[in-house]
Amino acid sequence: MKSLEELKVIRERMQEQVGLRLENGKDFPILDGGFRKHVLVCGGTGCTSSGSLKLIEKLEEELVKHGIDKEIKIVKTGCFGLCELGPIM
Repeated sequence: MKSLEELKVIRERMQEQVGLRLENGKDFPILDGGFRKHVLVCGGTGCTSSGSLKLIEKLEEELVKHGIDKEIKIVKTGCFGLCELGPIM
């Protein structure tokens, strides 16, 4: 990539591959099958030692219990940098 024009071409090509959805009048990329919402939970070392994996497990159980597991996805992320406050969601 040697120019802004090349970057624009790459951006357009990637947008076509990812696709877009319309939400509240704004375009957002579809992530993992078009879930309505994503809940981000830290999976970094500090948060994991503070129980983030158990939190993810319980959240997923609750989504199933309430019949919204196909609408909301729990995403384990990397560190947010707020380890002492963890688990971060």
